[in-house]
Amino acid sequence: MTVTMSGAEGTDWKGPRGRLTKELLTHTIPNLSSRRVHLCGPPSMMEATKAILTELGVAPGQVKTEVFGATKPKPSAAGTSSKPTAPATGPLVTFSKNSKSAKIHVDQSILELSEELAIGIEFSCRVGTCGVCKVKMTSGEVEMAVEDALEPDDKVNGIILACQAKPKDDVAVEA
Repeated sequence: MTVTMSGAEGTDWKGPRGRLTKELLTHTIPNLSSRRVHLCGPPSMMEATKAILTELGVAPGQVKTEVFGATKPKPSAAGTSSKPTAPATGPLVTFSKNSKSAKIHVDQSILELSEELAIGIEFSCRVGTCGVCKVKMTSGEVEMAVEDALEPDDKVNGIILACQAKPKDDVAVEA
């Protein structure tokens, strides 16, 4: 078994740090290509790991997966919107790929608003650590209590975590 932790800063974790890599797997697991592999985690992490395992000669039939988190909601037709239960008074959030926009409720995340509108942003942990809900913000400003799943390049390129992002002003995201 191999365990690594990304975002280990501020913890007493003594093991390997960072994402799973080809080097880490070949160094820590002897005869990897002949073993059965069980992966559990966010879909994006498992897809990246399966690609590494294929490169290392592990047959697809030897890889078993278990996804944690919820399934992706089905988006509704473009130009439609859901009826909020109470009037929203926060900033306007525009989902450019779905041609939908709505004002956000107080203390609501962009992910929660996207669920109301059936936008279809993928998610898993809902706490800012897995990165499944990354989306590009093209305008506006948000605050995020947890940014563990964001790399420095993500921040430079306007990538936010929809599960954590709470708009400070009107925002547009590519979703």
